[in-house]
This record gives sequence, structure tokens and C-alpha cells, in this order.
Amino acid sequence: MKVQFVTPKVEEGKKYRGEISRYTIDKEQGVCRVYVILDREQNLEFMKRFDFNMMKGSDFARFCDDIWIYDEDDTVELDNMKGIRVIVKLKKGRNEKYYVKDIKLDEKYYQEQEEQDE
Repeated sequence: MKVQFVTPKVEEGKKYRGEISRYTIDKEQGVCRVYVILDREQNLEFMKRFDFNMMKGSDFARFCDDIWIYDEDDTVELDNMKGIRVIVKLKKGRNEKYYVKDIKLDEKYYQEQEEQDE
């Protein structure tokens, strides 16, 4: 099998648009990892790590609320985050890999979709 290594064409601290591709839960470590594919780098995933804290007001709960998947009954269907459009800022880790530093809903994308539907 032949593989090709790539160098990401991204910069630390710059904003990029993308889509949440998947998530993983590691209950032993108490971690949720959210993976994003950027419009600019569609062959790579960039990861955001959250403490898997089920308390209201936790960083993870706020993130779920920010991307509109937090329900009124204080529940979240995690599968609903797949495909959500987001804007991320990246940071370079000690291992020279890029990770998601900040992630938020791409509200402009959804506003444009709504205007097109009208």
C-alpha cells in the first residue's frame, strides 16, 4: 500500500469554516473529541477536546447549546452534531499537529440558508 503524507495549508489563529464530521467519547478518560473537516482541507480532520462533563454550564454543555443541539429538557442527541457547520480557530500543539482552539456555530451559513429558502 502506498500512502502520501500531506502538510496542512492552514495557519494558527486564523478562522476557518468547516463541518463537524464525527465525535468520540472516551468514558475512561472523561473526554469527548469533536472532529471537524475544514472547507479548505477536506482530506484532514482537526480535533477539539472537551471534558465530558454532564453538568449544566460545563464547557461541553455550553458548546452543545451554542451549536443548537441542547434540548429544553436538558438532553442532547450527540449524533445531531454531525454535519453542523462551524467556524474554528486552530492552534499548533507541542507535537506540531494542528488542533481546534475555538469552535462556534457558523451562524452566517444558516442565515444564508434561511434566506435562500424564503
